[in-house]
Amino acid sequence: MPELPEVETVRTDLENRLAGRRISSMHIYRHRLRRPIPADLPQLVAKRKVRAVRRRAKYLLIDFVNGSMIVHLGMSGSIRADRACDALRKHDHVQWRCSGQLLRYNDPRRFGMIDWSPDQDSSRLLTNCGVEPLSGSFSTEFMYRVTRKRKIAIKALLMDSSLIAGIGNIYACETLFAASIRPSTPAGALNRQQCKAIVAAAKKILKAAIKAGGSTLRDYTFGSEKTGYFQFAHKVYGRAGEPCRKCKTPIMHSRIGGRSTFFCPQCQPTIPT
Repeated sequence: MPELPEVETVRTDLENRLAGRRISSMHIYRHRLRRPIPADLPQLVAKRKVRAVRRRAKYLLIDFVNGSMIVHLGMSGSIRADRACDALRKHDHVQWRCSGQLLRYNDPRRFGMIDWSPDQDSSRLLTNCGVEPLSGSFSTEFMYRVTRKRKIAIKALLMDSSLIAGIGNIYACETLFAASIRPSTPAGALNRQQCKAIVAAAKKILKAAIKAGGSTLRDYTFGSEKTGYFQFAHKVYGRAGEPCRKCKTPIMHSRIGGRSTFFCPQCQPTIPT
């Protein structure tokens, strides 16, 4: 699934293509994604000028004067820039035309979503999102407060979108490696210094991943089918059995909260509880 850096990369690409321009038309080829695309959405956005393209958690917000089109890429969604002569591909669900550009939403697994909100601040999709990890609200004090008396594994807490918006599996693994903390550590066992290390590592890694265009794993591309390359900088994710880049100990694999988890048993020691 595209995570925060990948979604932010798509946001930047869409901002460059759409901001200040009018959507001349929108066509829905297949309405059924995770939930049906609103049938009146083409009428709501046609001839409307895009004011901005923003991101909230893993949601893309395409803002108009009269509301926002909300896009979630799900497990395999992508937005591709095509030429007018390019034929539709299998799994193309939606098409937008804007100032001579042709954008198409493709989603083989159909876990993505396209919706409309007249007021994004009250949208049911966004009201339960936690703090943005690149914002000032994601701080040592915040992290220390939300971990108190919590038995949940710290990796699972980092991925709880109602607390922290957008840190997915890849970047939770990479963050905890950088902070030298075992992913299975109970959140409440962390001290203030360890919480500080997590916050600093998360911000640094997310910024580096955005600069690299995200991590291309399986389906993820953006814009004119460009790919990210942060996967080449992964220290632990997807490297089970390979030597740790710091100490040469084989990277281990486990499952936390049903998700694959990667860590170095030497660089990320167990914390006494």
